Amino acid sequence: MDAIGRFHKLQRWPQTACFHQAISYFISTLDCIFFLLACLAPYLNPQKWWFISFLGIGFPFLLVAVILFMLWWLFVKRKFAIISALALLLGIKSISVFFAFHFTGSFDYKKNPGFDTDCYLERSKVY
Repeated sequence: MDAIGRFHKLQRWPQTACFHQAISYFISTLDCIFFLLACLAPYLNPQKWWFISFLGIGFPFLLVAVILFMLWWLFVKRKFAIISALALLLGIKSISVFFAFHFTGSFDYKKNPGFDTDCYLERSKVY
């Protein structure tokens, strides 16, 4: 193989790496968009927005994919990790509802002794 053939063979590697990086970037961005749409699922009517309701079912998987893409981009190209981090930041309310984080004190429910719920329910029946 002559010198020109070796040069072209060496030159192909950055082009394929760039292609794979572009595909990964596209899939990561698409995953972030689907994740943000899944975060909107509780607020939209499922009869009208059925596609987003299906994304809401896959919310945990989309969340894991966004986190994995963010970790991947932190090692490969840091500036692309901002997109995943921004998606996680925008979806923090849905994430906290999904995992049910409660940072308040312990659960302590005390029944009001002057209010009988059974009696109230009997009186409120509509005949």
